[in-house]
Amino acid sequence: MTDLRAGTPGRVPPEHIRMRSETADDGFRVGVAIDAASHGSPLLLGVAWIRPGTERVSWQAEADAHETYYIQQGRISVAWQGENEGEIEIGPGDSFYFPPGRIYSVENVGDDEVFLVWSVTPSP
Repeated sequence: MTDLRAGTPGRVPPEHIRMRSETADDGFRVGVAIDAASHGSPLLLGVAWIRPGTERVSWQAEADAHETYYIQQGRISVAWQGENEGEIEIGPGDSFYFPPGRIYSVENVGDDEVFLVWSVTPSP
C-alpha cells in the first residue's frame, strides 16, 4: 500500500489520480495526482485527456502560478491572448508554458486522444 500522507515521499499509482474536472460531454477530463490535500505540496501535478472532436476549452492561469504542460500522446492547438498573443500546434514530446494570469485555450486537432501531463507551481 502506498503511503499518501502529506509530506511523505512515495509513488502515486494511477488509481489514486482524482478527477478535477470534466466537460459536459466527457471529452476533456482533468485529473490531479499531487496537490496540497494529498501531499501538502504547493505544486499541482496532474494529467488530462482530450478526445478528438471535443470543443476548444479555454481558461485563465492563476494570478500567482506558472503552468507547464507536456504532451505524451496526440496533437493540440494552444492559443493565448494578451501581449504577444498567438497560437501553436504541438505534439508528443513537446511542452508549453504559461506565465501567471495568461488567458489560453486548448483543442485536440488530431484523430487520436490527447494525453498530457500538467503542473501548476506558485510564483516565487
